[in-house]
Amino acid sequence: MFKSYTLIKKLIVSLLTGLLVGLVVGIYQFILPYVTKGSEYMFSNHSWWVILLNIVLIIMLSVLNFFIIKKASSVDSSGIIAINLALRHNEDISFKKEIPLMIINSSISTYAQLPLGSEGPSITLAGKCASFINHLFKIKDDDNIKIAFGAGFGGAFVSPLSGFFYAFEEELHKVNLELILRTLITIIGMGAIIILLNSHHSLSFDYVNYLPITEMYVLFIASLLIVIVAPIFLFTINTFKKFFNKYENNFFVKYRAFIFFIMMIIFGYTIIPYLGGGDKIIDDSLMYQSFYLIVLILVFRIILTSIIGNGKVTGGLIVPSLCFGALIGSLSSLIFEKYFSLDSSYRSFIILASMCLFFAFISEAPITAVVLFFSNLVYSNESFNVFNYSTCFVILFIIAVFFVTKIFNVKPLYDMLVDTQDEFNKHKIVNK
Repeated sequence: MFKSYTLIKKLIVSLLTGLLVGLVVGIYQFILPYVTKGSEYMFSNHSWWVILLNIVLIIMLSVLNFFIIKKASSVDSSGIIAINLALRHNEDISFKKEIPLMIINSSISTYAQLPLGSEGPSITLAGKCASFINHLFKIKDDDNIKIAFGAGFGGAFVSPLSGFFYAFEEELHKVNLELILRTLITIIGMGAIIILLNSHHSLSFDYVNYLPITEMYVLFIASLLIVIVAPIFLFTINTFKKFFNKYENNFFVKYRAFIFFIMMIIFGYTIIPYLGGGDKIIDDSLMYQSFYLIVLILVFRIILTSIIGNGKVTGGLIVPSLCFGALIGSLSSLIFEKYFSLDSSYRSFIILASMCLFFAFISEAPITAVVLFFSNLVYSNESFNVFNYSTCFVILFIIAVFFVTKIFNVKPLYDMLVDTQDEFNKHKIVNK
């Protein structure tokens, strides 16, 4: 009887968590497209008074960003590092001021066209929502928070099923009937709300034309490039993380966010199509016709994201990383379009597959990557008839990329950054 009551209580907690995650993440994701449109309008208007107004506004927002992060340090970067460290060290996860401040500060980053995404803040917001529900019921339930992370991920991509698998692959790392039920109920609660508030699919296209089996060598090349580029990105972002930690008291490092905002003012009026979280690049990757341009954008974005993604501003790293996959897919497709007469109508399929391959590498979550691939195929083509030989080959490539990460002991992106920060924090304590 007691066990039944406990399970029912946990299921109620899961449902309420899912509903709250759907509401908060849904509102957050609903707001951002309007912030982006407002920013693009301001940067595209070249009237002198609009330019002056925009510059003054961004400077004011940079000051607000500074004080928000000073007031609530857990909204720094995507917030995932702080919330995972809190879980690792059995610390309380604050939520009262952090939830609204995370939404505000991520919106600031979005307006300034910083190369950061919304999925990291969505995951953190979900975890803080779960912390609130735990507080409401006066319970200590880390599993509820980890399940909520999956709901936040699914909400960010409007893909509840991918959120279900993300919770197990990335967070829980264990499976039992109770966790399956709780995760399912949380995801259903989230999905019921998020679908009403958020219709934006980061990985979808107007239509995806399936790549023939005879042309699958294109994805083989894309996979090889991903196995080369993804470790470079992981190394670069972790190197900057260590650098900023080591010199945290340096004036320019301590106040680097102001430099970032100034950079965005300059870039915003010169190269705005290559800024932002990466959605514009993903869309434009269908049309790029220059090898050099694609490579330059890829190098530029890896460096910029690695620098700006390391704190003192708010935003996630997954969507920016997915745009790397999109660029690699675009490059691979263009090579075979130019020299081997590949039909350009297959580029959307190659790009979508490449994004999911890149995600599988940096997250080590192959099932989530597969579900993301199929869910966005369904959305793009408005059909559930998405299982065929071509898509089965994509599954094989995703599994192959995942095995490469295991062979070379590659740490997932956020796990790597959490470990780096944890080691630095311990080093500081020892030195004190």
